[in-house]
Amino acid sequence: MEGLYKEDENLSDRANIIASEFNHLTSGLKEGYGILIGYNTPDTLAYQLMEYNLFEFCESKTEARLAAMTDLLIDKEKLEIRSFSDFKDRASKINKEFNEDWLLTEYNLSIAVGQSSAAYQRFMAEKDTVTSYVQYQTIGDSKVREQHKILNGRIFN
Repeated sequence: MEGLYKEDENLSDRANIIASEFNHLTSGLKEGYGILIGYNTPDTLAYQLMEYNLFEFCESKTEARLAAMTDLLIDKEKLEIRSFSDFKDRASKINKEFNEDWLLTEYNLSIAVGQSSAAYQRFMAEKDTVTSYVQYQTIGDSKVREQHKILNGRIFN
């Protein structure tokens, strides 16, 4: 925070933040998958795609967090630079939001993207030998949009 406030923040700081968060999240992914060494998972492709998604998430989250914190530097009502203590208090709240509130969303998204991407990759690998048809299927809950309900159960080539 202090580096950003003093405009002393640089690319290596961002890279360290991204790498640190990525390593932390992937260690949880590995533990959840039961990985001890390498890619010894029951579904390596899904794992790899989840890992890729985690990296993308860490990079995007870092950029969004830095943009939000940069926006805090100026008090727009007073049209002046905030004091460091005011900036730090506000930035701490933003960090809580980014670190805690976004985590469940990323957990759910990473699993969904990994599994869906793996299924798509497998389908594409088999499209010329097994079948070129795919059936559209929604999750079937109350959150499914109307446009998707219409497609549910339809078969496409």
